[in-house]
Amino acid sequence: MTGRALDDDALRRALIPVDAPEPVRPRVRRRAAIAVVLRRGPEGDEIALMRRTERPGDPWSGDVCLPGGFVDADDASVLVAAVRETREELALDLGGAEPLGRLPTRPGPPWDRWTNFAVTPLVFRFSGDPTLTPEAGEVVSARWIPVARLRDPDAHEHFWWTFRPWRRVPLPLPFRMRRVVVDDYDVWGLTFDALETLWAALDRS
Repeated sequence: MTGRALDDDALRRALIPVDAPEPVRPRVRRRAAIAVVLRRGPEGDEIALMRRTERPGDPWSGDVCLPGGFVDADDASVLVAAVRETREELALDLGGAEPLGRLPTRPGPPWDRWTNFAVTPLVFRFSGDPTLTPEAGEVVSARWIPVARLRDPDAHEHFWWTFRPWRRVPLPLPFRMRRVVVDDYDVWGLTFDALETLWAALDRS
């Protein structure tokens, strides 16, 4: 499948400016940033995705996701945090990449009712053909995935996922979720949600 290159001007119009104020969320105790890194590839635009290391007690253990993590005290902004985390996790320097904008802060409804952290996805345009080098302690693998394959409806499916929003109440709630499977990369949850939000914004632009 061959996909056409995304229009960067359309991307800028569709995205929230990087320096726009973040929404106020009284419950939020920690903020995080993730990087949606785009580059031109042989099948059109591609996005950098990675698989996290499996670790006991880690809620994101083994997940396929975008590079990123929590904002440190010495990070001047979510943009700085996204650049730092991408460099640490994939040895990919976004210092020369163009930040095109950001997506709405996640998680959105109804998940924001039960979480005390917020994640800001930032979109970057990277020029060149960089190698993704996974950080041994955090990342198992990383690769560039064509946008066309991530958007392919034949690769999308539904599944049931259970979530326990209240620690003191052992009552898991079932949710019907969506995911996209590209080879052995199963993309779902917040990463899938961020990418779907990006596609929707592009389709409206």
